[in-house]
Amino acid sequence: MQRLPPQVRHLAIIINSYSNVPLGKVEQINCHLFDRATKNEMCEFRLSGGGGSGEIAGATGVLLGVLSRDSDLLDWVFTAISRQVPGNVAKMATDD
Repeated sequence: MQRLPPQVRHLAIIINSYSNVPLGKVEQINCHLFDRATKNEMCEFRLSGGGGSGEIAGATGVLLGVLSRDSDLLDWVFTAISRQVPGNVAKMATDD
């Protein structure tokens, strides 16, 4: 991520249902973030699904969190959010 231009300050991590099926109906939704240099897992998300209930039952998108550059532009900090977002593609879940 260090190769990204300095004006890129934030990266959103979003899971979307491209087929528009509510995520609550999808079995075993997992997202793993890895450090490419060390190949170590930085974090893992497991969203409950398959039962049609819970916080993501009717959602077609979930904002898992945001990676943000710190003030010196050298390190990235992850903030977990876990919030429903609209749409079945990431672009629909943003304000831009």
